Amino acid sequence: MGSNPTLSAKRSRPGLPGVELFGAPFRPMYDESMEDLKHWVAFTRVPSIGTARVRLMERVFGTLGEAWRAPLSALEAAGLDRSVLRQVSAKRPLVDPDDEMAKLERAGVRAITWHDAEYPDTLKEIFNPPPVLFLKGVIEDGDRRAVAVVGTRRTTAYGREACATLVRELAWAGVTIVSGLARGIDGIAHRAALDAGGRTVAIMGSGVDVVYPPEHAALAQQAAYGQVQ
Repeated sequence: MGSNPTLSAKRSRPGLPGVELFGAPFRPMYDESMEDLKHWVAFTRVPSIGTARVRLMERVFGTLGEAWRAPLSALEAAGLDRSVLRQVSAKRPLVDPDDEMAKLERAGVRAITWHDAEYPDTLKEIFNPPPVLFLKGVIEDGDRRAVAVVGTRRTTAYGREACATLVRELAWAGVTIVSGLARGIDGIAHRAALDAGGRTVAIMGSGVDVVYPPEHAALAQQAAYGQVQ
């Protein structure tokens, strides 16, 4: 999971009960059978399969389950080039879709596809939206009102104070704070939003199961489940 796109969201507001998701059963929120979802997850293990090729396989095969089971000749006829076919041929014997789902469940992680109602609408609008997101916590309708706060890892005293003040005001106004969980301004933004009782979303380039930097492990847990300490 460490190389996959990820999302982690805090679930708690003043006056509202928190929702404990840790250890909850793995469940897709799209009306897409577990049988097909596991193949979406499996295809994330093939480095050359991205947005354009997932769209191609959906169009030709109908489901990614059918594409996963298709012989290489059928994938080639669908339009996948030789370099991609080599990647698929190398990875399919090594990737068990059921095992991939079991790994997610053990990590307390959910997978959603771009067909899922929970998938952010604005993310669908970018040129190259990730077909699958891996997340802890939940995405809420109110997260459409969001502000991204990112900055230097080497902050000044003034920068830390200014960031925390701005984020607190936004959080009090019900704006979701989005950042990258990095050292410096990112961590300050997440912490200030949590301290103000607001929502924060962390987009983690490392993967939801590999928190970096490691000293932000507790902050990531708090962001995902609203367990403010």
